[in-house]
Amino acid sequence: MSIERFFQGVTPADELLSEIRGNRFAHAYLFVGPDGTGKRHLARRCSMALLCKRGDSPCGSCPTCRRIAEGKHLDVETIRGETSNVNIVRETLLRQYVAPYEGKRRVMIVEGASRLNAQSQNAMLKTLEDPPADAVFFILADSIAPILPTIVSRCRIMRFRPMERDAVEVLLLESGVEAGRASLIADFAGGSAGRALTLAGSEDAWRLYGLSMEALGRLGAQRDAAIAARPLSEEKDEADWILSIYERVAQAVVRFQEDPSRPLRGEWAAFAKSPFAIGSELLKSTEKTYEYRASNVGWKLIIERLFAEYIGG
Repeated sequence: MSIERFFQGVTPADELLSEIRGNRFAHAYLFVGPDGTGKRHLARRCSMALLCKRGDSPCGSCPTCRRIAEGKHLDVETIRGETSNVNIVRETLLRQYVAPYEGKRRVMIVEGASRLNAQSQNAMLKTLEDPPADAVFFILADSIAPILPTIVSRCRIMRFRPMERDAVEVLLLESGVEAGRASLIADFAGGSAGRALTLAGSEDAWRLYGLSMEALGRLGAQRDAAIAARPLSEEKDEADWILSIYERVAQAVVRFQEDPSRPLRGEWAAFAKSPFAIGSELLKSTEKTYEYRASNVGWKLIIERLFAEYIGG
């Protein structure tokens, strides 16, 4: 199954690959869009197109393309904004001035560029002001705001947008995900193919989904926030995922209560019919928990307080 067609229309893939094949490419590109929308995938495809030695570039199957896909090609280097300090960034940038080892040019991919600190961004700016003749830079960011304007002005900006929800579901089905789970994951993916595929491969995510739904069932039956929350209170490392589940359920309940003809997932429908399930209040309470998280309130207290607010306690 090729992922290529799922990014058609939401990424500038065709346009950019055509430019590379026609030898009309820029020395630096800034890919901007939410995580999981194909930025890393396209950067690798472009790297293949720049270095592939076959006529149908990128072929995706030659030794060069395979090494790039595996992250083993000597002329393609990747740094990550969240883990790269300024020394790593500077050393990687300096290597771009060295002649290519295998191909006719070098490629540097900067993932999570919006998380690079000011020193690292300034080091990158100096390189872009006087770029190596044989190097091409792909700078990947979820937002343009944290990037220095002087970096932005030296790049060709290419924007990525989320996939349609149904396209995500089809992608999952063609990846071998069971239909019921594919539908559920598509609801949570937010148009991100990367997030969808990650969730599809995480059994722990679905164990926690099951626990979260069971907790709502207990809350409806017993009206006791502490008892309902108890199994989840031990899952503080997965707090963000659990809260995202409840936020998505609350959003669905709001839409269902505004228009009861809308389809609603079975386990969510039972909760929506609870006497305390007033959609707008559920959503407000769920969104408030993110403030508690930011204030370093303990997870056990957060989940118990959320359930108490759900039942008006």
